[in-house]
Amino acid sequence: MEERKMILKMIEEGKITAEEGVLLLETIEKKQKDEERKTHQGPKDKKGERSEYLNSEQFQKVKEDLHEATEKLVSSANKGAAKLFDMLGKAMQKVQDMDFDFDISFNGGIKVTDRVEIPTFEFQKLSFSTPNGNIRCQEWDQPYAKVFITGYVSKVRDEEEALEKLRSVYEQKEEGEVFSFSLLEQKGVRGTIEVYVPVRGYSKVELNTTHGGVQTGKLQAEQLTVHSTNGSIRLEKTTADSLEASTSNGRVQLHHIEAERGVIRSSNGSIHAFGHYQSLECETTNGSIRIQQEKVDSSAIKAMTHNGSIRVIYPDHIQGVHGELKTGYGSMKCSLKEARITEEQGLSHNKKIVFQQGEEKQHDLVVESRTGSIHVLEKEEGDGI
Repeated sequence: MEERKMILKMIEEGKITAEEGVLLLETIEKKQKDEERKTHQGPKDKKGERSEYLNSEQFQKVKEDLHEATEKLVSSANKGAAKLFDMLGKAMQKVQDMDFDFDISFNGGIKVTDRVEIPTFEFQKLSFSTPNGNIRCQEWDQPYAKVFITGYVSKVRDEEEALEKLRSVYEQKEEGEVFSFSLLEQKGVRGTIEVYVPVRGYSKVELNTTHGGVQTGKLQAEQLTVHSTNGSIRLEKTTADSLEASTSNGRVQLHHIEAERGVIRSSNGSIHAFGHYQSLECETTNGSIRIQQEKVDSSAIKAMTHNGSIRVIYPDHIQGVHGELKTGYGSMKCSLKEARITEEQGLSHNKKIVFQQGEEKQHDLVVESRTGSIHVLEKEEGDGI
C-alpha cells in the first residue's frame, strides 16, 4: 500500500489537498484496472502474495477516511475561530523568535581581515554600509576611530590576492563634518564591518546593509537610521532623538533604548522594544510585537501586526493610559489597574475595546492585530523582554 501511504502523508504535510489526494487515488485505481484487463489476473504478484495496488474496497475506505478528516477540520474551524487565530499568533511568535541571528556565516572563499584607523575623528555625521555582510557600530573611550573589515573572497589564489581584492572595494570619504565608509558590491567579495568611534553625541548616524544584520553597542546620536533588507537588527544601550529601524526579512530587537521618537518596521519578523520612548510606532506584517515601556511622564505608542500577537507592558503603578485595542479574530485583555472600559465591540471577526485610566490622558495607546491576541499590562517583578 505504498501509494496510499505516500498520498496520505502528502495530505498530512499539506503538500496536496484532500481533493487532490482523491484524484490521485482514482488515477491509481484506473491504472490497476487497466493492468488487470491486460493480464486477466487478480492483483497478485508472482509469489501469490497480495499486490500493493489498491482494490475497490480499499479505495472506497480511503475516500471515506479523507471525507471524514475534511469534515472534522471544517467543523473545528467553524466552532473555534478565535482559538484558532490565538494559536496562530502564538505559533507565529515562536517562529519569529527563531529568526536569523546577527552573525551570518559565508561559506566559500578565502577569509581575510583588515583594519582602517582614522586618527583625527571630529566628524558629526557618519555613514557605514555593505551590500553583503553584517555591520556593528559602537562607541569606545579612544579619541580616534577604527574600522575592522572581515572579507570572504572567492576566485583568488591566496590570502595576499584576497586581501588586495578586498581593499579594492573600500570607499572612504571625508567631507567636512561627514565621514562615510562603504564596501562596494563586487561579485565574489563579501565583507562585514565592525566600527569603533569616539564617545560623542553625533548629529546623524546611518547603518545600511542588504544581506546581513545590523547591531549597535553604546551609541549616541540625534538621528539614527538603521536598515537591512535581509537580516536582523539588534540595538543596545543607544540614545537618539529620532530612531528609525527597518528590515524586510528579520526581527528587530531594541534593548535599553532612550528615544524621543522611534519608528520600527519589519515585513517578516518580530519586534521587541524595551526602553524609554516618548513616541513609538511599531509595525510588522508577519510577526509578534512586544513593547516594554520604562517610566516616562507621557508617551504615545502605536503597534500593528497582521499575523501575530501584541503585548504592551507599562511600568508598575502607571496612571493615565487611554487606549484603543482592535483585533480581527484574536482575544484582547487589559490588565492595567483602575482601567475602565468605555466602549466594546464583540463581533467575532471585528472586535474593539476602548479603555482609560482616569480622566486625564498621559499615555496614548493604539494597538491592532488582524489575527492575533492583544494584552496590555503592568510590569511584574522579574518580567523582562
